[in-house]
Amino acid sequence: MEIVDIDLATGELEPIFETPGYTAECSWSPDGRSILYAQVDPEKSEALGRPDADLFIYDEKLKTHTPLVIAEGYDGGPFFSPDGRWICYRSERRGDNL
Repeated sequence: MEIVDIDLATGELEPIFETPGYTAECSWSPDGRSILYAQVDPEKSEALGRPDADLFIYDEKLKTHTPLVIAEGYDGGPFFSPDGRWICYRSERRGDNL
């Protein structure tokens, strides 16, 4: 999976950035500068024997990726609060898929 921009006139897709593995479940910051996203590292997941997503933020201006939540368990579905000061996300720490 990739996070892409789409040209609505042509339907052309262009990756915003590329990373290995699963990169999805994203949301834009209210100011349009940052993308909050979930990333599953294939090597880490293979070592654990299950997918393990972590949360990152991508700064469109600086072109940088910053880890926000790096912990065992699947973290995904991140969203910014309307004012951009907070995030919410789901987290599965017990390993029971609940």
